[in-house]
Amino acid sequence: MKSRKRVQSPTPTLRELIKRAERAAAKFSGIVTDGVENGVTSGAVGFGFLMAEAELGLTFAAIALGSSRDHTTARRNAANARTAYDSVLKFRQHVQMGFHESAALEARVAHLRAHLQNLGETI
Repeated sequence: MKSRKRVQSPTPTLRELIKRAERAAAKFSGIVTDGVENGVTSGAVGFGFLMAEAELGLTFAAIALGSSRDHTTARRNAANARTAYDSVLKFRQHVQMGFHESAALEARVAHLRAHLQNLGETI
C-alpha cells in the first residue's frame, strides 16, 4: 500500500486573501443586523472577521513597505492597510471575545499599527 504525501498548499495570493476577507465580511454583516442583543455578537464568526481584516491590513502594509520604487503602489496599499485597520477598530466593539481572542486580536492590531506608523500614517 502506497502512502500518500500531504501536499502543502502554497501561500495564498493577495486576491485569495481579499476573497476570504470579503466572505468573512459578508457573514459578519448578517450576524450584526440579525437582532443580536444590543448589536453585539459573540462567537467565531465575528472574531474570524476581525482577524481576517487585521491580516489583510498586514498584507497590504507589507506590500506597501516592500514597494519602495513604486510610490503609487505603496500609497495605494498603505491606504488599503489603513482602511482595514479602521474597520477592525470600528467593528471590534460589536464582538464579544474571550481573553485569549482579545489578546490575539490586540497583538495583530498593534503589529498593523506599527507598520502603518512606519508608512507615515498618523494614528
